[in-house]
Amino acid sequence: MKPKLREAFTEYGSFNLDLYFAITYNSLGSDIISNFPIRRSKNIIRSFLSDIDFDKFHFETIYKTWNTKDEKSESIENDLAIGTVYRSSKRKCVVHVHFGETEVSIRFVYDTNDIEAEKWVLETNHSLRRKYGEEASPVFKVLSMEGESFSTNDVKTEDFSTIGISDNYNDDFLEINELIVNSITNAESGVILLHGEAGTGKTTYIKHLIAKFKDTEFIFVQNEYIKNLLSPAFIPYLLKHRNSVLIIEDAEKEVRSRDAETEDSVVSTLLQIADGLFSDYLCIKILCTFNADISNIDKALLRKGRVIANYKFEPLTSEKAHCLSTKLGAPHLSGSLTLANIYGFRKKNFNSTPNLPLGFGKR
Repeated sequence: MKPKLREAFTEYGSFNLDLYFAITYNSLGSDIISNFPIRRSKNIIRSFLSDIDFDKFHFETIYKTWNTKDEKSESIENDLAIGTVYRSSKRKCVVHVHFGETEVSIRFVYDTNDIEAEKWVLETNHSLRRKYGEEASPVFKVLSMEGESFSTNDVKTEDFSTIGISDNYNDDFLEINELIVNSITNAESGVILLHGEAGTGKTTYIKHLIAKFKDTEFIFVQNEYIKNLLSPAFIPYLLKHRNSVLIIEDAEKEVRSRDAETEDSVVSTLLQIADGLFSDYLCIKILCTFNADISNIDKALLRKGRVIANYKFEPLTSEKAHCLSTKLGAPHLSGSLTLANIYGFRKKNFNSTPNLPLGFGKR
């Protein structure tokens, strides 16, 4: 192994492309990294690599990572080089391509001052993106915590931006929708309470908001993290994510009355974020969904000036349900029905129309 290549391996045995570039060229490089949803196979690997013009700057292979199986019956044809590092002999440029089971990652590191190399990197990345990239879709963030450090991961969801509010919800929701939309548009702080039985469209509506307001950060907060939202480590995170919407699903325990004091009650934390000393600066909305009766919810959350909207979702009226089911091709459905009832007919193969999913998960 060449000395420079050996030095680019970390103490844990993984290859560090930035370190290799710095050691090889005695400088820092600029980089681009892209990930494409491709299921790994030998043909896919061959096709993807053939779409990269490695002859342009005389790239040579300097390192490979293999995926093999240990069974003695396994064919050598099934051994795959799933990770390869290429280095140009003409430019300060290295490329690392890694094929996961369902995703390929490609990273370019190049000399910032080399305009020709940068042009090749950008054009190559764009060509791969055009061929292998996904269609744009709405994204929300999932809050994660490691030690005392907070971060988020992006999660794609269905595009419900064009869902008809008047078609899918009862008439009394139209005013509530307007209040919520205005609060997001005007960067207000406060609490949004959406409740009602399962299948009435709470999560579908949240997806609609995520798709409609692409420039607003919607952050899904797992219930066990809520008590940490006012920790010293989380304040800097909030300051970097002003005007965002925190989503708490199934929040019955979190918003219950403090009269029955339990360790699960975090109402004080929610109120400090939505209506505390610097809430006007943060402009953060806390959107809670739950199935419990509103009478069990802490009255402080319902106080005027704190609550942006409070709405109980009900099954669609008979008239509304009939209009929607007829529009979807199921005129035989009748009576007052939930959205889950109406859209669920597709899952029963009543016709060949593709299934339209509801909710964040298939619950």
